[in-house]
Amino acid sequence: MEELMAASIGDRLNLIGFFFTFTGILASLLGAILMYVGSGITGDSVWNSIRKTQKVAEQASVVTPDKWTDLVAFDISNMVPPTATEVKLTYGMQVADTRIPLKMTVSSSSTVGVVVHGSGGQGQLSLIIEKPTVYVSVAHPDIKWNLVVSGYHFDR
Repeated sequence: MEELMAASIGDRLNLIGFFFTFTGILASLLGAILMYVGSGITGDSVWNSIRKTQKVAEQASVVTPDKWTDLVAFDISNMVPPTATEVKLTYGMQVADTRIPLKMTVSSSSTVGVVVHGSGGQGQLSLIIEKPTVYVSVAHPDIKWNLVVSGYHFDR
């Protein structure tokens, strides 16, 4: 042990290099054995397995097109006074499929009205309202969403 402590820095580097080389060779052999066993289990060659995995990865990165839902009436009358003219809404959206973009439209009317858009998992929107009901549509039916009134303004 004293000889190792007294060894020069070059000798120490040689020992460390040998250790990593030996470890790398063992890891390569283990990887080759695992690839051989895996191809035997699946019945495909290693290259076919790699191609299948690549196709799955490519499909997972494709963004799903928007399929906007119909407007849903969301009653906020128990959260704001009847004279409120503007409301701040905190929204949250989530979906299990990461390919679905999180987008939301909130409107003050079911026909023509003020419209605000939200995107991402959570955020805040500010909307001018005429009555204490807002109408919500999301970019995909699988999106789970919620709205909470976080503030309001009214004319005095």
